This record gives sequence, C-alpha cells and structure tokens, in this order.
Amino acid sequence: SSGTGGGNVSSGQVTIMPLGDSITEGWATADTFAQGGYRCPLASLLHTAGVSFSLVGDSAALEPGVVTNCPEVNWEGHGGYDIASIQGFADNDGSLRVLQPEIVLLLAGTNDVAQGETSAVSGQLRSLLSNIFALDPNAWVILSTIPPMNPNASGASSSVAGWAAQVPAANAQIKTVAAQFSRTTLIDFYSAAVGNVGAN
Repeated sequence: SSGTGGGNVSSGQVTIMPLGDSITEGWATADTFAQGGYRCPLASLLHTAGVSFSLVGDSAALEPGVVTNCPEVNWEGHGGYDIASIQGFADNDGSLRVLQPEIVLLLAGTNDVAQGETSAVSGQLRSLLSNIFALDPNAWVILSTIPPMNPNASGASSSVAGWAAQVPAANAQIKTVAAQFSRTTLIDFYSAAVGNVGAN
C-alpha cells in the first residue's frame, strides 16, 4: 500500500507509525540522538533483529529536511503539541486513516504538563486513543509514559522546575487510560529512565 508521506510499503512488512510530540520528532542537539530521537536507534535494532518493517507518517513530507538523519524518515511527531493538538493534526492530515499502521508508537502528554494541563491528560488521551482505533481499527498502540525531566540539567530553563514534578501525576493517568483499551501495551519510560536523567 502507499500513503501520503508514508512511502510504499511492501507486502509482509510491519508498518509502524511513531506518533507524538518533539520526543517523537527527534529534536536534539547531542550527536548521539542523530537528529531522529528514538526512531534512529529503533530502526537499527529492528534491522539487526531481521524484522521487516516500514515507519510511516507525514512529518517528513510536511517538514522536509527536519530530523531525517536516519534511513527511516517517516513519522508523525509535532514539536510543542499537546495531546489534543496531536489528535487534531492526525485528523487533518489523514495519516492514520490513509496509512493504516499496524503498530502506533505513542508518546504524548509532555506538553500538556508543560502547559499546565496535567489534569486534562486522562480525558485527552482517552479521546486520542478512541480516535486512533476508530480510524485504524486493527492498530496496536504501544503507549509510553512521559520520561522524567531534570530541572538541574545543564541548560534547563527555569520553567522545568515548575512542571517536572507533575510528570508522575500525568503518568498515573496514562497508565489508567492504557488499561481501558485492549489493543494497547504500556511502556513505562519514566521508571526505566528516572535514575539516569542528565538532560531534558
């Protein structure tokens, strides 16, 4: 099949849509992030494991030249977007409906917290997941908690201290919502990284 910005997907490949905010987009200045965030090392791991896959999404087409330094350049990551805005963008560009990814990697909510919307995470995430399954009923969503933030990291803005402490509350909501959807797997990014946070 083919879709806008998604490229051609050959039969037998697993289609994966990385969906979320700037963490998905991959903005970073450190060389180790290869300007593709987790998507670049994920692609490398999947290739090494012999998994036939294709990353799909419209971001590379809509934002040419932005964080595309790894071979798999398609994704749906929107820097600065809260959960509701991610849903709105996905609805507007039609990527979920057109590309029908088999797996959606979803990391969203960081900007809800940063924008003082922590209490809205549960309702917004429930709406987004419902929308994903309405547009792509056969999808499986791998949902991540929000990673920890370090107010004391070099270069951290003063605002980080004000909202970093809200991340656990947002993650509790994410875990609760994840349990309400049968085609969802939760990845606890926060717990995996909380002991090793040197940056934001």
